[in-house]
Amino acid sequence: MVKIHVSNPVAQQLYFTGDLYPARIFPRGKKCAPDNRLVIEMADSSGKAVGPDYAWVGEKGYGTVGEYAADLPAGDYTITMYNEAPGKAPLSFHVYAEKQYPGLR
Repeated sequence: MVKIHVSNPVAQQLYFTGDLYPARIFPRGKKCAPDNRLVIEMADSSGKAVGPDYAWVGEKGYGTVGEYAADLPAGDYTITMYNEAPGKAPLSFHVYAEKQYPGLR
């Protein structure tokens, strides 16, 4: 399990996408490997889910969490990623920030 703490400096559209099949890791069109059952969740500082409850990356090879249709209020958030299957799942992680890049740790 991996946790990323996000400090969003301003209200803005802010979302995160995990991609299991970026061209630099796998050729496009490769079928989903059984060890790729990655889930991404995002919550505010009270633990309430932000945007969709979760993104099951293993289903499509990518998944997005956060706010992409409305502004995410400034504040602290946590992204949690875990693999439901045993083994490691390589991941390319992308951040979109409409106005100002968030602090990540």
